Amino acid sequence: MKDRKKILVDASKCAQCLLCELMCSFTYTKSFNISKSRITIDIARRAIEFSEECNSCGTCAHYCAYGALMIEDRRGRAAHEGI
Repeated sequence: MKDRKKILVDASKCAQCLLCELMCSFTYTKSFNISKSRITIDIARRAIEFSEECNSCGTCAHYCAYGALMIEDRRGRAAHEGI
């Protein structure tokens, strides 16, 4: 299992590309299926939510190209790891 990280969310920066959902589902199910993702982008509400299955691995933040999802560094600051 990957290290747990604190994922910082800024839904206002979300482009609703769903890459985070696709990469999450692929990481854990080996299929690109957003219904199997542990993160959900609610387009209607412009919200980003995590399921109870989420283990805060940081995959979603790593693939977020827009800064909507970021990993908190050791000093408590946002450290963008995006592609």
